[in-house]
Amino acid sequence: MSIQICVFSDSHLNSIGDWQQSIDAEGFPLRLSSGQPFDRHSGTFTARLRENPVSFQCRMRKAGGMFRFYKEIKFGHDWTYVLALPWISGFDGLDAAWMAATAYARATSGVVFDPQESKLFDPTEARKAIKEMERTRPEAEAALRNIKQQLSGKA
Repeated sequence: MSIQICVFSDSHLNSIGDWQQSIDAEGFPLRLSSGQPFDRHSGTFTARLRENPVSFQCRMRKAGGMFRFYKEIKFGHDWTYVLALPWISGFDGLDAAWMAATAYARATSGVVFDPQESKLFDPTEARKAIKEMERTRPEAEAALRNIKQQLSGKA
């Protein structure tokens, strides 16, 4: 199962280098692999978050379909594009996708949308959400270990 974070915007970045510059400007410890082609429509990105390898997917679409699906959400205006960033698993994947989304949103004057919470974040709010995820990560990792132990019968 994958989970995703989205960016709504009216423009898009043109290269991995542009995206990396926006990530660097945010001060995030995320490094996209510059050796991969940048297809604004879809692809899988390999990266490093601090010292850990991570990957997440990228899907650029017209935003209209999301507006129809999330009818109850007030998106501010009719954004042109939605960039979906699904990740498969892991806390590093979660952090990397949020960091990439936040930097992309700021660089394109967009917003971050968390479909799991049905909530929009401007880039400043998204940075705060990342800080909160980082702050609560040890607790979340401990809870996950506990669940795994219980499922394996070792509790």
